[in-house]
Amino acid sequence: MILAFVFLSLMQRSSRSGSAELIDLAAYQTELARIIDIGVKNSPDSGVQGIAQTGSLTLVSDLIRTRKIIDSKSVRLGKNDLGKYQTKSIDTDLDVAKTANNFDAVFTKLVDEKLGDYELKLASTYAAQNDTKIRNTLRSFNAHAELLPFSYSP
Repeated sequence: MILAFVFLSLMQRSSRSGSAELIDLAAYQTELARIIDIGVKNSPDSGVQGIAQTGSLTLVSDLIRTRKIIDSKSVRLGKNDLGKYQTKSIDTDLDVAKTANNFDAVFTKLVDEKLGDYELKLASTYAAQNDTKIRNTLRSFNAHAELLPFSYSP
């Protein structure tokens, strides 16, 4: 009986390994998708809007897959887990840029920086995973991120 309990505990711990990194990744994906959505709604340039729409769809799709992985590990998200990276200063910076008629320049620079950070976060999340399927999924997320350059000039 004790041996069975130890075995189940080890199995549960193994299935939850890397969960904190996945939750952190989901939080970052949530914030990055939110920022990109601001660009979809506020960019005066249709080219930037198009790139932002593609980025938004890609990130939301990847976020859904991340959430499914988290759910499969039987990990419950806390009330504030996905809002971890949301800051009002980004909203303020983009509002100021919109008023100053340089929204696209500020937005694309910000998103390019955030995408660089996202790729680093993907790498650290990948390293924390033991499951091959999860690692392959994270590898596909990285491929998606590499296809999203936001440096755009009309």
